[in-house]
Amino acid sequence: MDIGAGTGLFPMNHRDRMRQSGQEWPLHLTLVDMNTLCLQKAADRIGCPSKTTCVQADVFEPFTVPVAQRTLTTSPKFDSISLIYLLHCLPPPCHRKATVFAHLKNHLTPEGTLFGATVLGSGAHHNLLGRLTIRFYNWKGIFGNKDDSPDVFVKALENEFEEVETHIVGVVLLFRARKPRLA
Repeated sequence: MDIGAGTGLFPMNHRDRMRQSGQEWPLHLTLVDMNTLCLQKAADRIGCPSKTTCVQADVFEPFTVPVAQRTLTTSPKFDSISLIYLLHCLPPPCHRKATVFAHLKNHLTPEGTLFGATVLGSGAHHNLLGRLTIRFYNWKGIFGNKDDSPDVFVKALENEFEEVETHIVGVVLLFRARKPRLA
């Protein structure tokens, strides 16, 4: 499952690497986004319509993958969920964004992995250009990460998953969480 499908860049690149190494795209991919235009653009770019399901949903609310949209190869649970460069685009506050992890863990298998990356606001050492860019993007409403703190995201992940690994690279928080905790 890919949350915040955007243009489908990351799944398309993965598909291309698999093809270049002689492997078939064996997966079924479920794209989740609030914007139907993004879903369509991403699905078209990935170019595997028989193995791609699109779900329009708000990640701030629990959602389901409708049975009518599942193919025979789709399980109601996923081995992995990507959340790449979405959190910093969601509206603040940071603690509200962190509730997304609780909703997404319900879509994972018991050994499933949630992984992603987000551009931090507070708690990151932006250079002058970075500070100006963050300020401008927040003012324009493109980003909502002015006060996003790694501590809030890490604590929320640890509350929802048994295994959590995080790294800050520059101004980006990378995270991987495994084994969702039972509610």
